Amino acid sequence: MEMSQRMAPQIIDTTTFADSISDLALFLDVDGSMIDLADRPEDVVVPIDLLQAIFEDLMTLGRPDQPPRPWLGLFATEDEGRVVVVGFAGNGPAQRAGLREGDAVLAVAGTQVNDLAGFFRAVWALGEAGVEVPLTLDREGDVFDVQVRSADRARMLKAKKLH
Repeated sequence: MEMSQRMAPQIIDTTTFADSISDLALFLDVDGSMIDLADRPEDVVVPIDLLQAIFEDLMTLGRPDQPPRPWLGLFATEDEGRVVVVGFAGNGPAQRAGLREGDAVLAVAGTQVNDLAGFFRAVWALGEAGVEVPLTLDREGDVFDVQVRSADRARMLKAKKLH
C-alpha cells in the first residue's frame, strides 16, 4: 500500500519558506491552505522532503529509528547576536547543571554560537543523548565554562500506562 493511501488525510505538506529555524515558516495543508500549528497540537510536522525516509519508523515506532539527539531541557532565544536562556523544562539537565535564566551561551565545545540554529547544530554534533555538552556562558559579565550531561528527551516524558 502506498504511503499516501494510508495517511493522506493526516499528512501535512510542510512546504516551508524559511532560511533557518528562527525564521517564519509557512505550513500548507494538503489542499494548499495555510495552517496555524497552534490550532493543531496533535499534528506532527515533518518537512515533506524528509518524510519518505522516516515514514515507516513513524508508523511503527512513533519516531525516527535513530539514536536520540542530546537534549538540555532549556528554552532559549536570540538577543542581539547571542543565545540567551529564557527558561527550563522541569528539572532538566541544564537546570541541574546550574544554568540560570538570563545566561548567554557564548560557545558549545569551543565553537562560538550566536543564533539558535548554530547552538542546536553544535550541541547535536557532539553525539547522542547522554553526551557531555561543554558550554561557555556569560552571566552578568562573568564568563565561565560548565558541563551539562545531556539526556534523551523521550525518557523525560510521561509514559502511557499499559495496564
